Amino acid sequence: MVSLWAAARLSSGLARTSAALGTAGLGIFAAASTIPIVVSDAIPGSRHLPTFALVLLALALVVGIAAWVRDAHPLYVARAVAAVATVAALLLLPYFGPLPSVNPLPLIAIAVTTGIVLQVRGRGSRATRRTRTVVIVASTLLLVLLALELVDMLVVTPLWLSDGDLSSVYALPAVVTGVGILVAWAIAAFVVVLLYLVLGLRFARSLVPQSALFLGLALGAVVLLSASMAGTDLWLRLYEIFAPSHLGPSDAPRLSLYLYVAGVVMLAVAALSGLAPRSWRATGSVPEAAPNP
Repeated sequence: MVSLWAAARLSSGLARTSAALGTAGLGIFAAASTIPIVVSDAIPGSRHLPTFALVLLALALVVGIAAWVRDAHPLYVARAVAAVATVAALLLLPYFGPLPSVNPLPLIAIAVTTGIVLQVRGRGSRATRRTRTVVIVASTLLLVLLALELVDMLVVTPLWLSDGDLSSVYALPAVVTGVGILVAWAIAAFVVVLLYLVLGLRFARSLVPQSALFLGLALGAVVLLSASMAGTDLWLRLYEIFAPSHLGPSDAPRLSLYLYVAGVVMLAVAALSGLAPRSWRATGSVPEAAPNP
């Protein structure tokens, strides 16, 4: 929604109307999803609120496309459509699986990263050395976070679930599949970080340091929040095998919690980057909206 409003405020009144419709639709859907069934049964028509919210989101998409295609730079169109499509995808997630097993944060992190990539358009910045420093430091920290996640998922958590017997864990054939998924996730995350490093250094001359910083935070959120999804299969297999009934939530390893909270904080900062002062935003070479005469 931040990306949606960031694009709308630089366009026409019709575009801001689209953003208002989208915000109202999301708010109504969230409210309708949290109303207890007993309360909704007592309020006539409340069962139709989710449908009404989806109608508002559809109107926001139609009005927004019409407004931005006519009035704005194609970059704003891409950001706005991506924002609305992300909201729609989050609302449709429960229909493709049990709601308790769906964690929307990794999808939100990917969407925020996509939005930041769309708005990174260099202005021929002269701060090349600072940009390269930010890219190198951020890449190093991302690799450290990736390594900590692997240690947590392959060592710390299995030790906790198996009551300290790591050799018996990896002697089980049922664990092989879960480990394979983690290895595939680690390779994909490493490739993403490597692309950030290589492309960041390659285009450092036209990339402002703030752009590199926000993009690094968004990628960090993607890595940390997607790790829990990648490790779910392994954790479920270990839990079924060892059934650690003697362990309670307070006994859980703290490293998992710290990494997850760090991912949420990175996601929040990256998502709010569109509200940063103009000198801190990575808007790039897109022309500003002309003032009314």
